[in-house]
Amino acid sequence: MVFKFLQRICLISILVFYSIILSQSCSNQKNSEKSIDFEEVAPIVHKKCAVCHKTGEAAPFNLISYSDIKQHANKVRFAIQSNYMPPWPADTNYTRFDNEIILTAGEKEKILNWIENNCPAKDTLLSYQEMIRSVSSREPDLIVRFQQAIYLNGNGIDHFFVVKMPYQLEKDTFVQYVEFVPSQKKLVHHVNGHLLRYEPHRKFNYYKGVAYFEEPVENYLEVYKKMGLTYEDTKENNPKKILPSLIPNTVYYLPGFLTLRY
Repeated sequence: MVFKFLQRICLISILVFYSIILSQSCSNQKNSEKSIDFEEVAPIVHKKCAVCHKTGEAAPFNLISYSDIKQHANKVRFAIQSNYMPPWPADTNYTRFDNEIILTAGEKEKILNWIENNCPAKDTLLSYQEMIRSVSSREPDLIVRFQQAIYLNGNGIDHFFVVKMPYQLEKDTFVQYVEFVPSQKKLVHHVNGHLLRYEPHRKFNYYKGVAYFEEPVENYLEVYKKMGLTYEDTKENNPKKILPSLIPNTVYYLPGFLTLRY
């Protein structure tokens, strides 16, 4: 009888011991969640979200100040949980790219825990620092504008255009940045910009001709001729001799895309 009594005491003691450990681990987890402060979340949001979520960019609202982020906390939580934002469709499990704007699992967990704990902040006046590498803040050496403005209806229908933007440099120049800046960022979705490389001994005049064509285009060669992009010193029908060489994707634009440095 004494042995059985001792067994029960030991069993109860073990259960109590495990209960204490379990309650302590839960308490520690809650404390770790509560310890996440705005000062930890702000740099992540500024670097990964504010590239678009700031005045003058494509996103519909700002995510810069504490009040901005707390006001839209439910939207932020939904966007993170559904992987809707940041807008990076590439599968990072398959391959990786330079200048990715993605949230790591740790960053997601930190932001979500912070929101679940009602967005605590010791300092709500943390200033927004330009933590995003942006060319827009730099004074450009050359600005090339459309020859003719393109008006968009903003009717929710995709419109594609072939546009030329001719320019000349006075001398050979090393280029670090090429950035496309739309005047209506809420309407322009993406741009692929290529460079045409003309041979100096050939005859051409890319300033003349039509400034742009709206797609669909049935015969691109005829369109390029009308845009003045082809050589003028040949009548052959071989596109390799009529057209200059192409340097593809010299400039690219998409909401969330950071301009590359060459």
